[in-house]
Amino acid sequence: MINCALVGYGRWGKVIYKNIILNKNLNLKIIFYNKSIDSKNINKDIILSNNYKNYNYHSIKLVFIAANSALNYDICKFYLKKKINVFIEKPLSITKYEVYSLLETAKKNKCILHVDYIHLYNKNFINFKKLVKFKLSKNSKSEIKISMGNNLYRKKQLDSYWDWGVHVFSILSTLFNINELKLIKIKREFKNKRQGNYYMKLIYNQTTLYLSFGNSFNKKRIEVKYKDKKNTFKYNDQYFINNKIKSNSINSFNNSPLQISINNIIKNIFAKKIYQCRTSKKITNIMLKFQFILDEN
Repeated sequence: MINCALVGYGRWGKVIYKNIILNKNLNLKIIFYNKSIDSKNINKDIILSNNYKNYNYHSIKLVFIAANSALNYDICKFYLKKKINVFIEKPLSITKYEVYSLLETAKKNKCILHVDYIHLYNKNFINFKKLVKFKLSKNSKSEIKISMGNNLYRKKQLDSYWDWGVHVFSILSTLFNINELKLIKIKREFKNKRQGNYYMKLIYNQTTLYLSFGNSFNKKRIEVKYKDKKNTFKYNDQYFINNKIKSNSINSFNNSPLQISINNIIKNIFAKKIYQCRTSKKITNIMLKFQFILDEN
């Protein structure tokens, strides 16, 4: 059993809590919260605290961070300095300095730094990715369209460029070298100060990419579509081949993408295999580059 802690018990923190409790390899010792906490669904033997800096972490080997993303850097740095493995929700940070700093601190202190890019652990996406990568290797003319977002604004939420864009670029980072992407067009359209969508057109070899993401859609969207002269593949928490359903939904698998992501870090802790999520570095670099171009226009 791995003794662990959870920082944050908001909307997503509650989801992580349920997955920790379901996992037979984890023993949740303490939950840290901010201003208040609804404890009615929390096991009575779990400690509750609003001060993560004042606790004896001697037995804790893993911490799950699901706090306000603006606090990710400070909280993550705190635990890495204590040589505790970290499972953290995206984005790791929106600045190059902070991402590099966390990766180096994790490496120096021999800690696992695992960023939960949730779609990368979805078995439907993994199947979709295998097909698309094979087709891309042929370097024939093709098109990829990604549309991701919702119609929701939460207090203190990141700008939708980082809230949803990180999902988009995490997916692209598994298909090809995103450093070789060529930007053709980028724009943003805001409904108000808090809600807006981003639109991008890019080129990778013979593939044209059309990206749209943000928090100003009519309803939640998750769709990735690959198309060439003969094939159409789609991913949207379901898996299609030429518009025929291959497997019904993520519920057809034994484990959810989140549980698979959690099991990945557990496996490596048991194997004493240290790694840091370098995907965060690639995503942050390319998104900052495109953001700079957008702000200059």
